[in-house]
Amino acid sequence: MKTPRLFLLIATLGVALFLSIPSRPFQPPAPKPAEADLTHSEEVPPLLRSQKSPQATPEAAPTDLFAPSSPSSPDSALLADQSLNEVLQKARLRIREVPDEAEGFRYETWNPGNQLGARFGPGEVALDLAHPLRPGATRQGSLRLQKLAGKHLGSRPDPILREGDQEQVEFHHPDGLVEWYRNRPEGLEQGFTLSHRPQSAGDEVTLEIALEGLHASEGDGNQLLLQNKSTPAFTYSKLLVFDSRGRELPARMTATSAGHIHLAFHDAGASYPVTVDPLITNSRGTVTGQTTRTAANERFGNALALSNDTLVVGAEWRNDNRGAAFVFVRDEAGYWEWQAELSSDDLVPFSAFGHSVAISGDTILVGAYEDSAIRPDATGRAYVFVRNGENWQRQAVLTSPNSEIDGFFGNAVALSGNSAFVGAPGEAVAGVYHFTRSGTTWTMSQRIVPSDSTSGDFGTSLALESSTLVVGDDSSANGSAYVFTRSGSSWNQQAKLVPSDPEPSARFGFSVALSGTTIAVGAPNRSNDSPTPDGAVYLYNKSGASWNQTSKLAPDLPEEVDLQFGESLSLLGDRLAIGDRYGTVWFSQRTAGAWSLPIPLGLEIRPESGLGRSVLLEPDHLLSGAPLEGEGQGLVIQFSFPDGFLNTPNVSAVFNYPTQLGLSVALSGQDALIGAPGDNFARGIGYLFHQATDGSWVESGTLRLPAAAEPIFFGFSVALENGTAVLTSRNLFEPSIIPFLREDGQWQAAESLSAQEWEGGANFGRQLALSGNRFLTTTSDNRALVFARQGQQWHLEATLQPDAASASYEDFTYADSIALEGEIAAIGSPQGGSENKGGVLIFSRASGTWTQQTVLTASDGTRFDGFGAALSLQGNQLLVGAPREESDPTSSSLSEGAAYLFRHDGESWTEERKIVAAPRENRAFFGSAVSLSHQSALIGSFNSDQTSRLHLLNPNDNWQNEGTLFSGTIQSLNFSLQMAHAGNRVLLGEASEFEPEYWAGAVYFFEVLTDGLRQLSLQDASGLGLSPGASYPLLPGTPMGEIRDLTFHITNTGTEALDLYTITLGGPQTSQFALTAPSLAASPDLASGQSLSFQLHMSPVGETSGPREVTLIISSNDSAHPTTAVTLTGLAYSPTADADGDGLADWPEYLARSLGFDWEEAQPSLVADLQELDRSRGLVSAEDLGGLAGDFSLVTVDPASNRATLRLALWESPDLTTFSPLPVSAGEVSTTPSGEVEIEVTLPSGKSFYRAEFTE
Repeated sequence: MKTPRLFLLIATLGVALFLSIPSRPFQPPAPKPAEADLTHSEEVPPLLRSQKSPQATPEAAPTDLFAPSSPSSPDSALLADQSLNEVLQKARLRIREVPDEAEGFRYETWNPGNQLGARFGPGEVALDLAHPLRPGATRQGSLRLQKLAGKHLGSRPDPILREGDQEQVEFHHPDGLVEWYRNRPEGLEQGFTLSHRPQSAGDEVTLEIALEGLHASEGDGNQLLLQNKSTPAFTYSKLLVFDSRGRELPARMTATSAGHIHLAFHDAGASYPVTVDPLITNSRGTVTGQTTRTAANERFGNALALSNDTLVVGAEWRNDNRGAAFVFVRDEAGYWEWQAELSSDDLVPFSAFGHSVAISGDTILVGAYEDSAIRPDATGRAYVFVRNGENWQRQAVLTSPNSEIDGFFGNAVALSGNSAFVGAPGEAVAGVYHFTRSGTTWTMSQRIVPSDSTSGDFGTSLALESSTLVVGDDSSANGSAYVFTRSGSSWNQQAKLVPSDPEPSARFGFSVALSGTTIAVGAPNRSNDSPTPDGAVYLYNKSGASWNQTSKLAPDLPEEVDLQFGESLSLLGDRLAIGDRYGTVWFSQRTAGAWSLPIPLGLEIRPESGLGRSVLLEPDHLLSGAPLEGEGQGLVIQFSFPDGFLNTPNVSAVFNYPTQLGLSVALSGQDALIGAPGDNFARGIGYLFHQATDGSWVESGTLRLPAAAEPIFFGFSVALENGTAVLTSRNLFEPSIIPFLREDGQWQAAESLSAQEWEGGANFGRQLALSGNRFLTTTSDNRALVFARQGQQWHLEATLQPDAASASYEDFTYADSIALEGEIAAIGSPQGGSENKGGVLIFSRASGTWTQQTVLTASDGTRFDGFGAALSLQGNQLLVGAPREESDPTSSSLSEGAAYLFRHDGESWTEERKIVAAPRENRAFFGSAVSLSHQSALIGSFNSDQTSRLHLLNPNDNWQNEGTLFSGTIQSLNFSLQMAHAGNRVLLGEASEFEPEYWAGAVYFFEVLTDGLRQLSLQDASGLGLSPGASYPLLPGTPMGEIRDLTFHITNTGTEALDLYTITLGGPQTSQFALTAPSLAASPDLASGQSLSFQLHMSPVGETSGPREVTLIISSNDSAHPTTAVTLTGLAYSPTADADGDGLADWPEYLARSLGFDWEEAQPSLVADLQELDRSRGLVSAEDLGGLAGDFSLVTVDPASNRATLRLALWESPDLTTFSPLPVSAGEVSTTPSGEVEIEVTLPSGKSFYRAEFTE
């Protein structure tokens, strides 16, 4: 049998010819889990970050479609010796392009510490401010350089970035003047560089900066105040003028009569160029965390009270359930400012201080009804605070003279001038206590009871206006409300209000409101002929001394809902606001004596937010509390009504918005994604970083959405895996999820997935889990949604809900616990189950269908353990947190916490071990966060010493406790939102209550020292080392429909055995590639120095030439990189399309370029023949020569010895039309490590083309 002859065209001075033997085909890999047993050891010092050894440098992708790729150095320099946090803070100050040059501005920047933004357009700098209680940018004004040395500058130059510097924007004015801006942590630095002295200058050189929308006035010291109307917005200060020798020059700044900025300096003896350098900052100074910042389960917004421009907000579970009240004041511009947090040193847990609040002028009354389950002597109290200037001090503590346990004294309060009223609905004979103030002393003057006094709940609610007091009694009977009026110093009953259609247990009187001669009474449990408590509100008008019912309002609902309409009320003239327990605020308006049908506010946070638990009407605004939002952190929203009271309002202030509390983080290989939802005026940014081989970090990009008028808090949740990123926008009105795909090094946003479209509610996107081409999220109505990608589009693949047998586990709305890996999804239900022990729902996908597989529970679970509150899924192992688990099941307050490890054997899940802290601590909540990898496990706890800790365990070493990786304040670290973990690499995001910058935040990156125990090294066939997370142009140019193969080698360069779990492909073009690899399930571990080979097959499809990209993903127990992801790039070519329109198809033109000649100067017919030739290494068979000139001999093999003597003959040609023999000296013959024969010859220089022929 004859062997085909081989033909080679050579266009290099040194050439290597290869005879390759193809590798045998392998089977796809399967995961192989690691085994471990549980023990604990003493805590060791915190682990240190390891230093990496240099690896291969990533290569730049080719930019010329037809140019062959070749190795090159990276374009960008790495930021050496900088932590990820330092690089992040620098990235946040960077100057960036404005999307679509919105409003004519080209660049913008954002200063987190000052909440200051600047946008740069032709000759103009617009200055914006954010406000802690007002989301979004507030345009303040702009500035423009108007005069130099008294001479007007007529031009308005465009802004440009300083060459090679993305941190400075410049305006190049005439006469050698450069105006420039740099964004620094301390503020926006403005500068002017004068190349020479202006000709028109007098004794001083002057510059005048015109202001629009702002007015400059002189402030204290060497500074100017830039005011918007009458409110200072910016401080202009720290003027420094110096010459080229660094000598400081005398300078001053003043405000002109027109309110502009005037700068002047003396330049006697100065050496030009001269620099003029002031600083622009927020006039409020750097905004610190001393504003409303509550943690989970503190219920900010459970009560509201307002007097003039002072607002009081209750947070009854703050400070370990002791409670607090926050005070805000409104300035002349309408902005709310934090003023104080009220508390008392005699409070104990579960005092419920802030359950009720009232204010009158400079006096605040706060109720603390207490709970005898925690405090045996709980009788309730009320606290009086008075304001002196801007300081609040406690003036008195009011108590009930009856001192009855569970009297709930302080359940409701009311205040007017020197009169205070405190309800005690739990006393044996319920009553309301009236206290009066004389000087600074408060004395009880009357115990108010109804004329038909019973053991009801009189005092449940209070409303006070002038000399009228309304008291609600929502007792289990029909309920009632009583009207009292003042006569002298006594309060006397005037009327008893009952509904026209009384219903037992309707809780009529749970809420009351009073305005003039109108009273509103809520009955939130009123059924309205429905099996669920829809709720109702009754209206009464006064006629003479009588009060008569005039209206009954009930919600118009399409279906039965446990709404409890009437939970809260606020009445102002002819306007009524009504809150319910389902997260909605309703409005009704009286016209011609008739009240309109209640209309719901067009806002959905989620039912569990508690929006509407408190409402408060003003003439132009409505405030409503949502005390359960953000895991019970709570918030208050202020709405304004530009289009009328019954139309959709705008959000004009948000108090304590929880999405501004820090940074969300994700890790994938050497890449990190950090979401900063509060950046850029709460529009949010996703920052991308890459870790270089020397361990340093460099910013690799940003993910942003186009400019939006309203804040969207983009980046609230983030997920990252290889070339896919998913981020959540937490807009109050419509949350959405935005996937991004990386193609050819660029990130492109896919179509947004909105909560409205998928009926996800405000919980939509709050949790994200990403695996391959799928991601998982949950909704407000207890559904989990699996989205899958086909090409560039994402579609809903499945809706996951418990089956009928698991219906008691349907409530996973509160869970920060979802996990997805491959075709396994886990969803935590920490309060699920018939006994509220918690559980984890496991779903799997088979034959394209998702089905519930099982429900996992703890073998020793007890009620309210919180099992399922945190999840981590890795391979066939699942780690589950149960932060309220207790060593003594009879206790209800230990909450030491635990974590449980489950393993899947291919058919079922089995609980393998229970992990607890050593030693166990009360209220440590161990298991609040969990994360599992092949190398390490992380378990978070919130400890009794008010710190949060992250414990590191080693699954590969008997689950030894390796120490505490992180310890911080309990408010500053939200593990479930801000932890990313991959192998021995951990990324933490710290919450933004982080001095000195409000919303600043920080990130911490940890790497466990491993000493190279298991180290995976990946090389291509030539031995080039490929770095994790890098990109290489190794894919060969390939015509559509043909296949090219690449071989890769994995070597264990560590000292211990390396387990390979999977070798897979990722990226949007995966379908154009295939793998041939050994079965990893059956293969032994790679011993130190041992290698394994596999092949990648590229088979491009399509009609258009262009780039191709695929990511190799290798999962192993590598000590540093459990997931090694390397992106390979290249180009595919159409054999028929002509991209550049020059008359030659893309594929033959690429071949011609590869050979180094211009096809139009060569023989076109010859080049056209090359189109059909196989050019993977320049070798083609003789049968494909298609009539090309030449006389060739065949290479044959002796069948007996299977040997052949090969001779190499070379020819040269100047133009590829004719070839002449080329004598050469003998070359070196060698064998490559893969068994290929390599022959090296030296050719003469010149532009000739060469062909080679093997003969016997």
